[in-house]
Amino acid sequence: QGSVLISYVISETGEVVDVKVDRGVSASLDREAVRVMLASPKWTPAKLFGKNVRVKFTIPIKFSITG
Repeated sequence: QGSVLISYVISETGEVVDVKVDRGVSASLDREAVRVMLASPKWTPAKLFGKNVRVKFTIPIKFSITG
């Protein structure tokens, strides 16, 4: 269990790209966090002066054991 810190970019087309583990927990949890981000549906891309632009985000993905 723990938090994997992931950075990723939302492209001009709304796709999740350039997913990277900034701070990992274990190899298996790191891979799962990357898999989940890459499997996410398309996002609404950011706009700058009316044009779609790439934007980088960083989020923690928390894993916990429930019993």
